[in-house]
Formats: sequence, structure tokens, C-alpha cells
Amino acid sequence: MDVRLPGRPDEINTRLRDILARIDDKWGVLILAVLSDGPLASASTRGGRRGLHPRRTGQRAGSMLKMNSYSQTCWRFHPGLRRRTLRSPRKGAPMPDPEEPPPTGTPDASRPAAGQTPLQGGPVFADSVAETDTSTSVVIDPSGSPRITLGKRELREHRDVVFAAPLDTDAGPVELRMDLIVPEAAGPVPVVVYVPGGGFMFARREGAPELRAYVAEAGFAVASIEYRTIANGATFREALADVRSALGFLREHGAEFGLDTGGCAVWGESAGGYLAAMAGVTGGPPLAAIVDSFGPSDLTGIAADFDAATQAAYSGPDNIAAMFVNGRTSGLPLSGAPAAAAESNPLSYVGSASELPGFLFLHGDADPAVSPSQTLLLHDALRAVGADTTRLVVRGAGHGDLAVLHGRDVGTPWSSEAVMNRIVTFLRRTLCGD
Repeated sequence: MDVRLPGRPDEINTRLRDILARIDDKWGVLILAVLSDGPLASASTRGGRRGLHPRRTGQRAGSMLKMNSYSQTCWRFHPGLRRRTLRSPRKGAPMPDPEEPPPTGTPDASRPAAGQTPLQGGPVFADSVAETDTSTSVVIDPSGSPRITLGKRELREHRDVVFAAPLDTDAGPVELRMDLIVPEAAGPVPVVVYVPGGGFMFARREGAPELRAYVAEAGFAVASIEYRTIANGATFREALADVRSALGFLREHGAEFGLDTGGCAVWGESAGGYLAAMAGVTGGPPLAAIVDSFGPSDLTGIAADFDAATQAAYSGPDNIAAMFVNGRTSGLPLSGAPAAAAESNPLSYVGSASELPGFLFLHGDADPAVSPSQTLLLHDALRAVGADTTRLVVRGAGHGDLAVLHGRDVGTPWSSEAVMNRIVTFLRRTLCGD
């Protein structure tokens, strides 16, 4: 049985590129709908110029895009604003927008600098998705589940915290930043590092504001990070190094922010889910938990559940998976560099890992961007070595908030209580012993 998705892949890709082209460089607002973190924006006029104006989380888009109610907002924050107290709105209300407009010319680690090689290829979306194996998984149906609400706890936010300054392949040193949300608490709180998606092409730390705030209100500090991507000429190696740098920074400076860094979790969506899984199986700083939401694992099979045309699109060198493994200018498909493909595959490390954290996988059975079998592969490999692992299959859910690309409300399940409370419960068990 196939799950049919409205719209041909070429139509979806055309719409995606149109969205990505609508970038207002003056305000630095990025309309990001690449494999994850589709932002909520509307056409508006500001400063006498028609452009893109960030809207409140939870509102629907205006005249430019009509997105589902879980749509997210991406904006640039003022670099001088290092700390800000967030007083959560009344129960059930969205998080407020910043009052000040973003500045001009703020460096952005996830976008190519002047003179960099332009990106080739792009994400591909399937016309159909094969039914996923649920024999070792838990199926949840979020239909009828209420959407998460905020306002239960006061939060403090530290924005634009520089945690590393690695070399950009094309343009020299680049500052990587994180936004850290810390709940008010009597003592130090456990830490969750959130790794955003973006199709290996972008890494916007401003993504998923509502989901991050919900986890923070549950008693966890949530650090949303940037990392180097294809746009910087990076591969999976540099991106994984950036995740580790963020963990190291938080451990070194945790006391300054009121953090308990004895045990950390990494939570990622899409490309961020892949990096979270890699961080969990490749060693480095010890971790207590990994949450992998619809992330790929074996990148050679990212399209395994899809129609023949989508599989063919991933067979050549000009696709995001090949470029993230072999390099943007390598000209090699994944099949042309089997050693690099194995090195990029988290399954390669499971059997030899000395210690593994707990894993929670989540995947929608209607995901047209990352085959649902991708999380199943890693989940079953972890089960085979006796690791603590759970895979949740979310009935009717697509790839995060990409409903805008498919004309139906397949993003809403990811902001439902049925899904988010599973994540919170897992984090409480693995980080707090509850």
C-alpha cells in the first residue's frame, strides 16, 4: 500500500525554490522550508519596502503562504542582545515576537558568503511513500490530540551565544551561535541540545520556537545551535564536529547559565536528527539521550521507500545526500565513494560503541522527504545490541512542517500533545530518572 501525496515532485520542488528565493536580505529573514523548519511568514510592507515579515508562532500565514498552525518563524536577532527574560504568555497563547527589527548585515553561518560556490541540486520530495514496517515500533495516532500550549513556566533566553569559530571551507572563520532557553528553577536544570533541520543546506537555530519552549517549560534548558552545512562547503564531518563543540561549550560554561551538565541530551529534526544520532553512536562527550525526529541514517537509502523517479534523483552526484557526504564540488554520487558513505552511516558504529545513550525515534508514515525506513534501520540495529531504543510511527504525519509543500495539514501532528509529551516523558526518564 502506498501513501499518495498531492502534487508532482517537480511542482513541489518548484514551489520550494520559489519559497527559498523569497529572502529579504535587508532584514535577514529566511523563508526556510527545506526538509524541516518551514517558517511562518506573510507578504507585508516594512520600512517602505515590500518584504517578508516574521509573524507570531501559531498564527496562520497571510497572503503569501498558507501554512498549517504548527508553522514556525525564522528571524534574525540583534547581536548585542545576549540575554533576555522571556515571560511566557498566558496559558494557551503563542510566544511573543521581539519588538526590535533585525539588523542589517548580521553574519549568518548557514548561508554562503559572497564569492562562495552557489548550491547545486536541492531536496527532492516523493510522489508516494511505501507503507512502513511497524513490527518493532509503537504506532501513535495524534488525531484528536490537542495542540501544545505555552505559559506554564517563566523562561529566560540567552541569544546569539557564540560557542565556536571554526573555519568555513570557502570564507575563513565563521562564528557559530546558539540560542539558549532556561526555565526558572531552584537549582541547575538538565540540558537538551536542539539541532535544527534544513536539508544539510541550512541550519537555522531560530527554528521550532514553540516546540523548544514547550520542552523548556517541562524543566529542561534547550540550546538551539547552528552548524556548518553544504552552504559553507562542509560535509557531515564538520557538522558533527560543530554539534560536539556545542556540547563542550555547554559543559564548560554550564554554571554560568544554571545548567546541570552531568547528563545531556541531543534532539534533532530531519538533518538535525541525523546529526543527533551520529553524536549518540560515535563517541565524544557522553550523552544520556538522543531524540531523532524523522532523520535519515543510511544516506544511500534515503529514498528507499519512494517512487522510482525520486530514487533516481538521489542516485547521482547533485543531490543533498551525496554533497553532504562527499563534498559540494566532488562530483561523486554516494555509490562512487563507498568508504565515505560507510563513515557517514551511524549503523557502522553501533556494534563497536562502548556505551550508548537512550534513543527515541519519531517518524511520520507519510514522510515524502526522508524514507520512514531510515529510522527503522537504526532502531533495529540498536535493538540487536540491547540498547535502550524506542521508535514511534506517527500516523498521517509528514516531514515536520512541510505541509505547505503538499497542500494538506500533515505538519500539525508534530506540535500535538500526543507527540510532544512522548518526547518530554523520554527526556525525564533518561535525564532525570523519572
